[in-house]
Amino acid sequence: MNFLTPLWIVDNLLSVTFFNTTQSKTIFPEIITSVNEERYYQVQSRIIDFKTKILFSSEAEIELSANDINAILFFSYCSYQARSLGDKAFDLIRFFEIYDDEIIMNEISPFLIFKFKALKIKTKCLKFELSDGEIRESSKIVNFFGASNKSSKYVSVESKFSTNLIHQILTSSEYNSIDKYSNSFTRHSNKLLAAPLVKKIKSIRVLNNKLVLQS
Repeated sequence: MNFLTPLWIVDNLLSVTFFNTTQSKTIFPEIITSVNEERYYQVQSRIIDFKTKILFSSEAEIELSANDINAILFFSYCSYQARSLGDKAFDLIRFFEIYDDEIIMNEISPFLIFKFKALKIKTKCLKFELSDGEIRESSKIVNFFGASNKSSKYVSVESKFSTNLIHQILTSSEYNSIDKYSNSFTRHSNKLLAAPLVKKIKSIRVLNNKLVLQS
């Protein structure tokens, strides 16, 4: 266990108990603060173009870097910052990295009172493949509360426990049109919206440290 974990627990408990309605921005890692509204709309423009092409033609491709994926989450980061400290307590924030052609999802929980960097709760690698017009996800946990697990292997993930990442990417422009500060579409809604698009995708791969979707 990370030595900061007990302090993080105390910090978040204090937030709920004594600062429940207080609003204050929390410290995010640079990989999150480096994304902005302009980058968000640039990525959304590319996603919409990709979706349009695969619905009305046979070939299309989009490459997304880790920063592009994080940019899709920009308004959810903004929404988190606008919440009260008590409402933020023990909540998890996701951000993505891509190294050695592996997609890495990090889950962190910020300190809310003490000025420390956010505590990294979990790090796992993700893989996606297509099967019968659906996306299958597998993952391996490589770090949990500071304890590394280099020997872990990829295991298949049940749909209800998946990150839903590809569906979230494909439907992100849809929930933006409803409420740009919320990506709270249910997993079921995401899948329903993305289903016609997923059926036209022929390849999901990671190449040159970019997620590549191709029809």
